[in-house]
Amino acid sequence: MNDGRLRIMSNSSNFSDSTPRPKRRRPDPQDEDVTPRAPAPASRPQVHDPSSPPRGPRPPELGPLGFSPTAAHLASDSMTAKVTAPPKSRKEPYTGNLRSQQPWKSYVDRPPSSRDKQISVVDYLHIRPPSIPLVYEPGALSSTRALPNVHTLETKMGKKDRLLSVVPFGALMEPLILHARKKYGSYKLYPGNPEQRDWLVAIHPTTTSRFLPAVIRSESDSEDWVLNVMWRPALAGYWAAHNKTVRNLENSPNLTSCDGGGAGAILPDTMIWGPDHQLKATLEIKTHGAFISTLTPHETPTFDHIYSWPEMPPGYGIRFVWPASDDESNGTTKADKMIAQVWIQMVAKNVNYAALTNYSSVIFFVREGQTLYMSDEYILRVDDHISFAIFAFIAYIMGSNKDILKLPVEHENWWDKYDVGKADAPGLDHSTLPARLKEHLWWETQSTGRKTTHHT
Repeated sequence: MNDGRLRIMSNSSNFSDSTPRPKRRRPDPQDEDVTPRAPAPASRPQVHDPSSPPRGPRPPELGPLGFSPTAAHLASDSMTAKVTAPPKSRKEPYTGNLRSQQPWKSYVDRPPSSRDKQISVVDYLHIRPPSIPLVYEPGALSSTRALPNVHTLETKMGKKDRLLSVVPFGALMEPLILHARKKYGSYKLYPGNPEQRDWLVAIHPTTTSRFLPAVIRSESDSEDWVLNVMWRPALAGYWAAHNKTVRNLENSPNLTSCDGGGAGAILPDTMIWGPDHQLKATLEIKTHGAFISTLTPHETPTFDHIYSWPEMPPGYGIRFVWPASDDESNGTTKADKMIAQVWIQMVAKNVNYAALTNYSSVIFFVREGQTLYMSDEYILRVDDHISFAIFAFIAYIMGSNKDILKLPVEHENWWDKYDVGKADAPGLDHSTLPARLKEHLWWETQSTGRKTTHHT
């Protein structure tokens, strides 16, 4: 008699452990209250292929202030777009399937969902932040802060604390990035875990860039973009990878503004504190109108004269002439003022590490004696790992192993060897810039070659 229920064999006492148990009987369509399910269409796979682009609702249009949907997202609601060819330019996002090689590419336009595979913090921090909005008026916010008066500098700093040379060292960050990738690359998060997914969503650029100024009207607006989109997510990523957990822990590292110090005080824009409540580095933030990045269209980069010779041998510095009067201090260029400002803040706060950023790019500095080492410029929309470079910098200054960074031995006062003469103005001595050094080394090579030929 059919009582409306499925009939199964439930008497397990007649079967031993070695005897396979009978399978559940398929429901009979003649049974009551049993409706057969329609078979799935052949064109739609029931099991999601991990190699295919992630499925889900179409992402919202965010416009110029956020991320715009890629071609794969716009192809169909099921996001089953075909793999496209890599772009010819690094500035164009690759909308194809690079999950196996670059897992972070899947999260360029959206935070992770519970259906996504696990991803390491190292890969996740390679996501490009969105472009910063324009300044409210062309040409505005293009000046930079003047140096403190000479009397204040003499009061705060002695002659032994004056900057004597700036050494461009393009490979400064390379060992730090490699070490951070090797040490923290194994820590992975699984978006299927709600706690870990919430953490990943919280530091994603589409989340951190919400409600930020749509137009840059002051340096404070640039600070909001720099700290919220780039530095705080990198700091959170380091702390999670260092402790192997995304849970909130006490005594975490943090970013703060500088406390007041009265009239004439030297105040960095931001200070980076470690978990031991010790100041680790200073951060100077500029608008992208004052600090013009490399590759900015129709503009001369602020530090173009320093990066003019990418193949410059390591260890050669640029002579820096300290201003002797207020008139000389005011006559320095923007690049001179920014470098001196970074140096003065490092000396005043007694730290050896600093960074200069305008959100579009970032430069890292290391102070050693009276020499300032200067890294390459990491540029947004060109270097995919700009946020991870910040992560590696934070991991290094927080760690105890300082042997990772190998600074080149400086060729002290090489300008005396070539009889360059005295500088005609304070700041970076233009007669010792990389372009002039290249000429001196070339003539020395030619002279040595002629002597060798004459001798033979």
